[in-house]
Amino acid sequence: MGDDAEGARQIRWEFDHLVLADAVLFWFSFETTQPIVRYELGRWAASDKPLAVGADPACERRFDVVQQLALARPGLTVHAELESTCAATAEFRLDAWLEGSLEAE
Repeated sequence: MGDDAEGARQIRWEFDHLVLADAVLFWFSFETTQPIVRYELGRWAASDKPLAVGADPACERRFDVVQQLALARPGLTVHAELESTCAATAEFRLDAWLEGSLEAE
C-alpha cells in the first residue's frame, strides 16, 4: 500500500468484518499467489465458521489449498469456478433460515 497507517486500517477493517460474518468465502485466482488470504483461510478453516472456498484450476497453489483443507475440513469442496463457490454461500443462508437464525427478507 505504501502507507502503513492506511494499511493497518484496512487490515483491521477486514479482520473485524471476517469476525462478524456468518460465513466466509475465499476465492484464489490464478493471477496472484495471495499469501495473506491463505493465512486467513488457515485461521477460519480451524474454526467452525461456514466456509465456501474456490481456486481457479490455474491457481499456482490450488493443490496446497485442496490438500490443507482436506486435513482441516474433510468433506469441504474446493470449487473450481467462482460461480459455484458463490452458490455455496446460498446454502449457508438457506440452512440458517431453516434453523431459524436468519429471518426471511
